[in-house]
Amino acid sequence: GRAGYHAILRGAVEAFKAVYGQDKSKWRMKISAAALDARFACHNAPNQYVHEMIPNDAGVKDYIDYLNVHNYAFTKTPCGVEVDDLKLEYTPESPNGGFMALKNMDEWRRRNGMNHARINITEFGWNSDKEECNFGVGEINQAAYIIRANLLASRFGIHKVFNYPLIDLPQVYNVALQRLESVETPLYCTTGLIATGGRKKRSCIKCIELVILQKKQYGTLSSN
Repeated sequence: GRAGYHAILRGAVEAFKAVYGQDKSKWRMKISAAALDARFACHNAPNQYVHEMIPNDAGVKDYIDYLNVHNYAFTKTPCGVEVDDLKLEYTPESPNGGFMALKNMDEWRRRNGMNHARINITEFGWNSDKEECNFGVGEINQAAYIIRANLLASRFGIHKVFNYPLIDLPQVYNVALQRLESVETPLYCTTGLIATGGRKKRSCIKCIELVILQKKQYGTLSSN
């Protein structure tokens, strides 16, 4: 809960100070907050709203280097919505989807004295399989959405992005339903860049091409 997470953050700060000293710039490790929700009009999900989970205490906030979001493009963004009613349908740019919720975290960061903290997208993705998964968009659209999502993340100054998961999780036989299904919830069953058999999807290939293009353009790799 909230009190427990506050205690964890305060304990981490004090432990880091004890090991590395008061000067945060000399710390060899960084403190990264859990992935939290920063939508101002949607904070009834327990233990999710960033304003409640990060204490309003400069002695803690000043030492947090990273804020994290899981901004999946749900048709119904998860604010007390049952998982079965969620679908990964909207494009990354859509104002009706959830991917652009990254802007909410950036706004919260600015309003609450945490301009020093960088934002990571530690989970996002679209299902590629149209048959087995929760609104699969197909491999072509998956690749296009992921590349556009990376570009949007760069446009808004996101530090790093992580597609979830890298590899689609295997399927198991559900005896009760008498069918094969992912060991992960159907919500994310083929959001990986690599299929379960090891085949690189179009999204994986396009991400590699984006990295190569970036390296050619800038001579090095950016944080994204």
